[in-house]
Amino acid sequence: VGAGVWLLFAYSLGLGVPFVLSGMAASWVLGTGRGLRRYWPWITRFSGAFLVIMGILFITDRFFYLSIAMQRLYYSLAY
Repeated sequence: VGAGVWLLFAYSLGLGVPFVLSGMAASWVLGTGRGLRRYWPWITRFSGAFLVIMGILFITDRFFYLSIAMQRLYYSLAY
């Protein structure tokens, strides 16, 4: 049982620490980047539209189109 507790503890740290660091980084970026606040409504709209499009692709079982597009973009930038 003791080994399981330590494994669960290590797993929880590995899962939780990146989220805490991301939250701290987002707070720092918004606090120091005054120019970013001007564009924040547009960033929010773009992010929301992107999530809706991804959701529609996922529901309609067309999510692989996004994967294909990302692969093509990667190969075009790599060479």
